[in-house]
Amino acid sequence: MRLVQLPEEREPPPDCLLALRELTPRAEMVYAGNGLWWLGVVVDDTPAIEEGWKLVAMARGRERDGKDVRVATWRKALLMTQGFRLLGTVGTHNGGTDPLPSACVQALAPALYSTHKEDDAAADQAGGQGDADDNLADAFHGLPSAAGCSSV
Repeated sequence: MRLVQLPEEREPPPDCLLALRELTPRAEMVYAGNGLWWLGVVVDDTPAIEEGWKLVAMARGRERDGKDVRVATWRKALLMTQGFRLLGTVGTHNGGTDPLPSACVQALAPALYSTHKEDDAAADQAGGQGDADDNLADAFHGLPSAAGCSSV
């Protein structure tokens, strides 16, 4: 079952999605094009949703003004409106069409675990009980892997 709804050129390989969902049930994998897959998590309550709607409005405004909007910008905006947060990327394996499940896990796991550790450390310092899952989706942009998709 997909956590995001988006017209895609390709569906994620079932074995990769299954491996990612073993890390976290909120994992998702979206084909970005040119052999690149975006890996991330979907969170229902995140500021990224509002940011995504702002990006949609900006893209629509550009189109009304007769300006081009990149496909990656639309894809990013629509994913953000659904709570998707990009945490990593993975390419195809040896010129093939699908990445290996182990490559997907290796690309996503460090971001998941480092985020949890940082959130737990911050909560410990604040003396509270932080919920790392709430903080996973603070923003879609800001990662080097998403830099090519951050402009309209």
